[in-house]
Amino acid sequence: MLQWLDTLIGLVVILLAVSLVVMILTQIIVAMLNLRGYNLKNGIEILLKNTGTDISAYAEKITSTVLTHPLISDKKRNSGRWSLATTITQTELINILEMISKTGVEAWQVQLKNSLENINKNINQWFDSVMFRTSQAFIKHTRVWTVIFSIVIAFALHLDFLRLFEQISNNPELRASLVASSNAILNQADEVIGSSSIIPAVYYKSISQLKLEDKTGTAD
Repeated sequence: MLQWLDTLIGLVVILLAVSLVVMILTQIIVAMLNLRGYNLKNGIEILLKNTGTDISAYAEKITSTVLTHPLISDKKRNSGRWSLATTITQTELINILEMISKTGVEAWQVQLKNSLENINKNINQWFDSVMFRTSQAFIKHTRVWTVIFSIVIAFALHLDFLRLFEQISNNPELRASLVASSNAILNQADEVIGSSSIIPAVYYKSISQLKLEDKTGTAD
């Protein structure tokens, strides 16, 4: 009975370690492609294009200006999506729009100033809904990359659940080594999940409470 329990613990350790690698790779892609900023830009563009004003023709220009404003973005590089802010509040959006409408005389700034009242009403009404859908789009993109990395790693390492189970169950040294490393893997998982930008806090709280318990005589 203890052998089967240790075998299951060993399997969980291996699968958790692979999951951590996938998660880390996904976080790298999220950071490199600035997926948060990219999806936020799309969301605000949709919000501005549906204000019922002529400002929709300038929605992309206005959105880029807002999300690269020094009061919103902490990124100094002016290089496309990498300079986009990754988060913005409703109040910040309204304040920045008002600010940039007063700082120039270009056609889009004049149109923005003339439409500001209607734009603010639209933002007050639809901001939360648009941001919710923006978050869903971001999650969808991260899931796509997670699936891609999972498939690549599974094929690269030739991961086979039944073969792993057989190897662990028939190799006492490997089994003991995996059980002994369970605490370290769990602690590493806690650290990675806790700092992850792609896992909602509610899920982290649930995962962080999970602990593998050694039933062979000593508790973790």
